[in-house]
Amino acid sequence: MPDLKNKITAPQLFCLVFCYILAGFRLHGGASVAATLFVCLFCACVCVVCAAAHESCGSFAALCRSVFGTYGYVLRAPCAVLLALPFLASLWELAKGAANFYENGQAFAVLPVLVILCVMAQLRGFSTLGRFAELCVFPLAILLPLSLLGGGGETPSFALGQEDLPACFAAVGAVPVFFSLYLRHAKTDEQSDFARASSFRPAPALCGVLAVFAAGLVHIFLVFTGAGSVLSSFLMWFPALGRLFAFSLSIGDVLALPESGRAVCAKKIAVFAALCAAVWALSVLFPWFFGAALAVCNVVFPCVVFAAVILGQSYGRRKA
Repeated sequence: MPDLKNKITAPQLFCLVFCYILAGFRLHGGASVAATLFVCLFCACVCVVCAAAHESCGSFAALCRSVFGTYGYVLRAPCAVLLALPFLASLWELAKGAANFYENGQAFAVLPVLVILCVMAQLRGFSTLGRFAELCVFPLAILLPLSLLGGGGETPSFALGQEDLPACFAAVGAVPVFFSLYLRHAKTDEQSDFARASSFRPAPALCGVLAVFAAGLVHIFLVFTGAGSVLSSFLMWFPALGRLFAFSLSIGDVLALPESGRAVCAKKIAVFAALCAAVWALSVLFPWFFGAALAVCNVVFPCVVFAAVILGQSYGRRKA
């Protein structure tokens, strides 16, 4: 029987990607339809690349080994840095939103709680958090009709200026998150007996593409109708937690925590925490540099992986 703790099904992949992108829009994005469409198109392309990489690899460490061989850490180390800044940004935005519910509330008081939740989420594995993402559909089912009572929100803009690009890539977050979710998608031989017997088997690429565009549509709907009530903000916390948990899963996947022992996991988490502190301090000193670096790395990384996967597949067919 395969280990299902760190594998997710196609519906769970859809829900995790959906929550990740929707929360990115709500935490960082604006009211621009053009910016929303740009993010959806970019993430859809990334999902197609991830689906191609998923065919030959089952984890981020395996993907790095397939590209760089024994020097896989050359790819994993920059990806850990790439994950740190958007993870901290989402963590901070959610903490600020939670602190606003209290008089004289401080975001720093909420941060430890969110960090503990992220650590606990990582310990539970991909499968458990995939089920949590599926449950996030129910708060959204309440949020959408409730937002119609908001009295109207902003008028969505169709402009896409240079100032919108930082918000776009902040909503995207880190591309390695998509790769981790796809690489941990269970193949047919890794699924449970119930899943193998089911006739509902959507393609992974289709799940991701539909998820990002569904998130974009929901975001524009919420911008247009207005969802500023206390209950609406509370219901939006569930997808926001789903985004943080997706980050947690990806961080664990990049650091190969599921395949490591407890002592090694503790050391890796401590090193990543120190890395986050360093990245946060440097981003405060050089915000322009880190903003540009995040955008460039998010574009370059999937291109490098796509080229490596295509070349590897063509070489394998030629050798056969």
